[in-house]
Amino acid sequence: MIQHYNAHDRPVNRIAFHPLGYHMASVSSDNKIKIWELKQGRLGWTVFGHEG
Repeated sequence: MIQHYNAHDRPVNRIAFHPLGYHMASVSSDNKIKIWELKQGRLGWTVFGHEG
């Protein structure tokens, strides 16, 4: 394991990586989308209230 992210309150449904590998998005049942900055190993942004 290179990095571990523990930030969603419910299970993660999907993840997607930016083609250049700098960011990852995680989508969860907690109605949040989180955008991760992979090189820094930290959360960049959180979008609240998505449907899906």
